[in-house]
Amino acid sequence: MVLPLGPLLKKSVSDFRALLRPLMVGAVVIGLLLGLIAFRAQKSVGEEIGTLIGGMENAAGDPEQLQDLMMRMQQGDGEAMQRMGEMMGEEGAIPPAAAAAFVGSIFTFVLAMWVISIIGTYYYLVVATGRHMNTAEALRQTLGKIVSLIGLSIWIGVRSFVWVPFIGVVFGIMLMPRFVPAPVLLLRDGKSIFESASMSYARTSGYWGKILGNTIVAMLCGFVVFVAISMVLRVVSPVSLLLAGVIGSIASQLLFAYFSVFTVTLAATVLENPLVPAAAANTQKAA
Repeated sequence: MVLPLGPLLKKSVSDFRALLRPLMVGAVVIGLLLGLIAFRAQKSVGEEIGTLIGGMENAAGDPEQLQDLMMRMQQGDGEAMQRMGEMMGEEGAIPPAAAAAFVGSIFTFVLAMWVISIIGTYYYLVVATGRHMNTAEALRQTLGKIVSLIGLSIWIGVRSFVWVPFIGVVFGIMLMPRFVPAPVLLLRDGKSIFESASMSYARTSGYWGKILGNTIVAMLCGFVVFVAISMVLRVVSPVSLLLAGVIGSIASQLLFAYFSVFTVTLAATVLENPLVPAAAANTQKAA
């Protein structure tokens, strides 16, 4: 029997509490890294922007004029934006070395945050699927499966949105919920990338509304909690911006970890109760 929303939330909370230790370790490590990188990125990019503005002031010859343009841009003045673009395009307005450093800093920070976020995402998924209480083992399996999980994500994206040029993005969005159990099949049952996607699509026949509805409700609940945390962090921000940023990052990771547990719980109850007998038969045949 597929769990209704209430029992599903209750079970996912229970599972989250049972896995709290490895999930907490992951959330603290990932959140701390992301928080520190974001803080460093903000500081570094701010310094680079200062260098760029300094170069533009030298080119313009009138710092007050540049400040006036920036104020007008903030007010949505299109003419000021056009003039700023012309100044940036003028030869010597921005030192090439400063521009290269600016672009390089942004790329480095974005890449670092992307890699860490991907590892964290799949770590929570591995913990939730395998019920790993050992953090080291969960991390080892995450790194061992990360290529397959990325490949599965790409394949799901292709299967869902390859129809966009012909039918539209709505059709792709409608297909995405059918692939929610795919990572569970890959991690728990050892299926291949293509088998996981195909079996997930078959076993979720008739469950599109339940998967989408429950996912939206869980996301709304998480959003409410996130807003509450953000309001508390506003009190901490004046004391220490870095501390507020790190705490907020860790809290966000914990929310994401819970959502991973909820998704796995939802996927498991759907996989164990195929609604359409034909879908179960096709799944067994594919296996």
